[in-house]
Amino acid sequence: MKRLCWLALTALCLGLPAKAGDTVTIGAEDDWYPQSGLVNGQLKGLTVDLVREAFQAAGVKVEYKVMPYARCMALTKAGALIGCFNTLRHPGIERDYLWNEQPMFTVQYQIYARAGSTEHGLRPHDLEGKEVAVTNGYEYGPEFDTNQKIKRIFTPRDENNFRMLIAGRVQYTVAMEWNTKALINRRPNEFFGKFKIVGQVAESGVYTVFSKTHPDAYAAMQQFNQGMALLRQSGRYKAIRDQWQDVQHNMQ
Repeated sequence: MKRLCWLALTALCLGLPAKAGDTVTIGAEDDWYPQSGLVNGQLKGLTVDLVREAFQAAGVKVEYKVMPYARCMALTKAGALIGCFNTLRHPGIERDYLWNEQPMFTVQYQIYARAGSTEHGLRPHDLEGKEVAVTNGYEYGPEFDTNQKIKRIFTPRDENNFRMLIAGRVQYTVAMEWNTKALINRRPNEFFGKFKIVGQVAESGVYTVFSKTHPDAYAAMQQFNQGMALLRQSGRYKAIRDQWQDVQHNMQ
């Protein structure tokens, strides 16, 4: 009873529907751990926890539909899903979605080459005219995504990109260091020692985006924004971030 009263009071203060039974369904990426991914059949990650607890703080229950990121974004754009994560903002997709007030956190992508490379300090403009393996539907930040001189080779997943790199079918791939470490931990015999970081892309914010055409998306975004504000004010946001930073450091 106390929890129901607290939820109702929180919703009233936020200008949200005071219904403890409210539920939203959000698309969840299946292959970007430790942000969001399936681990032994269970959805886990920093974003998974942040989104769940933000909605809970607003008195709303979250259900996740787990799927590849490109499909998640397409269904959200079409209005079949209320929202999707983890999205990097850039002009090419700015008009297609509703964006929450501020990024949940920032990430930085690294540029990878084969282990024998002597290159270092590369930036996206250094990849112009080169073949770079990227994951279908992913954003890599404005610095990379708006450079049309980079020859992108699309695959379904990061691990496919690294396989192409190791085989010499592309010159580079772009990935996040922590996600790459998670991949190496899963398949050390295949990937350990086979590639190295030779550059980086500028930091970008990571968002949960909401549909422009789903009838419940705007209200859900308001609930999410205000729930995230409560998490930040209470210190719970920092606790979740710290927990997942510990997980990331243990991947070294």
